[in-house]
Amino acid sequence: MALSFTRYADDIAFSSDKPLGNKSIASFTLLIENIISEEGWQLNRQKTRVMRQSQQQRLTGLVANQGTNLPRKEYDQIRAILHQCKQHGFEAKNRECHPNFVAHLEGRIQCILQSNQKRGEKLMTTLKGISSH
Repeated sequence: MALSFTRYADDIAFSSDKPLGNKSIASFTLLIENIISEEGWQLNRQKTRVMRQSQQQRLTGLVANQGTNLPRKEYDQIRAILHQCKQHGFEAKNRECHPNFVAHLEGRIQCILQSNQKRGEKLMTTLKGISSH
């Protein structure tokens, strides 16, 4: 069995190429907690969770099951905002009063581009099409 380790800032994820039983997970968690403690850190139990292969595996806001991706809900939300902007204009959809709403949307789309280039490009093309009118 191979285990992989991923770290993003102070978040740590371990993944296995084979399913682990509850006993193995408990032993592994205890081992990791001991190592963290020896290094002068403390495990945040509220952020510690086991995510099975059959579940949506989320880490730092990204879905990480088959590569990283933003949750579908985020993509659908931006797509809906762009559709409404096309129908009613940017100002009608700028409910949070962003000083530059187009730049705000572009930044959100850039996040999608980093995890799913195809979806991000589609959204960016739509944004540019609305902006040019």
